[in-house]
Amino acid sequence: MASREDKQMVVVDGSEGREYNRIESGPIFSPDSKDVTYTAKRDNKGFIVKNEIEVADFNSSRISLLSPDGKKVAYICEKAGKKSVIFDGKQGKEYTKVTKLTFSPNGKRLAYSAWYDDGMCAVIDGQEQQQYKWVMNITFSPDSKRVAYSAGAAEEYNEQFVIVDGIEGKRYKSQDPYVICEFSPPFFSPDSKHIAYVVEMKDKSWVVLDEVEGRHYDEIRKKTIGGWDNWDKSLAFSPDGKIAYWAKRSNMWRIVVKGVESEDYWEYLENSNLVFESPNFLHGIAFRDWEIMRVEIQISEN
Repeated sequence: MASREDKQMVVVDGSEGREYNRIESGPIFSPDSKDVTYTAKRDNKGFIVKNEIEVADFNSSRISLLSPDGKKVAYICEKAGKKSVIFDGKQGKEYTKVTKLTFSPNGKRLAYSAWYDDGMCAVIDGQEQQQYKWVMNITFSPDSKRVAYSAGAAEEYNEQFVIVDGIEGKRYKSQDPYVICEFSPPFFSPDSKHIAYVVEMKDKSWVVLDEVEGRHYDEIRKKTIGGWDNWDKSLAFSPDGKIAYWAKRSNMWRIVVKGVESEDYWEYLENSNLVFESPNFLHGIAFRDWEIMRVEIQISEN
């Protein structure tokens, strides 16, 4: 995507596309790499653009989202101060506010957060879920069959829990109303069988895998970008569902995998990932004794 003055455009193989006020979703390449699709907005009107041809348009003053396969679009419309979602040509229920449109990986399912005057709920496949004070981080599993999200029953963020397939997990609550209980987004394993998330409360952090708590540490790896926590590289799953992460204790970092700790290191390389090269072998990059080193871990089946 590129911009010129107050216009935006998509550039493919060096060729500029049409100019719009905003490119909203995409561009997405088709599986055979022959087609490029995106959604864009011009003068409060939305367009689905395929290979620089406007194949469909829709009236929207709000954001739109293109499905991963580039075949469907969802968008938020507003009428008389109320918001609703249009998906597959069908309009959903009106709410005070709608946020975080999320497609499943296969592009067939849609979820979003809906706001009432006194709370929120997740809307999945057009069906309202239980109402809470707030919900966030709606996540589909890789096979698109499962859904998880975080929620809270109190106005303050000192109590949180994760809902997986409609079932509430353990509620974590700080006794001090001024101490935030913070969760990472839920992470599904590649085979969609396992789910994990990070909990931070007071001065401790820990990983919860399939509702089983791991050891408590001083810190679990994360990044802070623009004042917001970013957990994208915090947890690494193997293809068969093993989990690994960097954890800090007594000012030293170590890799934890299957609950077993590696040697201690000064620090991990900020922009590196823990990478499973196979179900039983992973590596990371760390600092120790003023050297950068590759850390390799062979995982025993015992």
